[in-house]
Amino acid sequence: MILGIDEAGRGPVVGPMVICGALISEDKISALADLNPVDSKKLSPKQREWFREKLETLLDDYKIIVVEPREIDSYVVRSRLNHLETLKFLEIISFFKPDVVYVDSPILKTEKFARIISCNLDYKPKIIAENKAERYHIVAAASILAKTTRDILIAELEKIYGDFGTGYCHDPRTVSFLNNWLQKNRALPDIVRKSWVTSKQWINKIFQTKLNI
Repeated sequence: MILGIDEAGRGPVVGPMVICGALISEDKISALADLNPVDSKKLSPKQREWFREKLETLLDDYKIIVVEPREIDSYVVRSRLNHLETLKFLEIISFFKPDVVYVDSPILKTEKFARIISCNLDYKPKIIAENKAERYHIVAAASILAKTTRDILIAELEKIYGDFGTGYCHDPRTVSFLNNWLQKNRALPDIVRKSWVTSKQWINKIFQTKLNI
């Protein structure tokens, strides 16, 4: 059995990070190659949904882990976001116990990351850790499933909180949403990663303005 792992939403200030492990048997690899999934960032929403439908039929299984902002914050304040991601990868690998694992490495030293994964498992699969590992079809499949799952979660959050854009700090809609929320509530909502530098800057700006009034 072959497993690919990737994440969606590591960088945004708003919303969860979603990690996916996609599992396929070796005899289906050629069919996966024919489907030719690519990195979710290179696809439109409609294309991602099309691939998701096909992948759910083709894959033997997949596992989704949703990491909420509060848990992300608890690791970021200790500069351990990579460690958090590693723990979630290990959880998925231990759940499936595949023979081969392809994983998108969160660090540049990919051989070191592969060793970290291997040393923390109770069995010894083959580990292939690379930056931009979405070039492997099984990792691209995980990328698509993670991204489409996160899109669904974000749509649900927007029904509650209103339009907050992409959730990235460079998005004017996200900046406007957070500024307006802070002006009204003097605090950030639970869907925001408060450990992000930009979150701290927004909070400091609001309270500095309050002090100057």
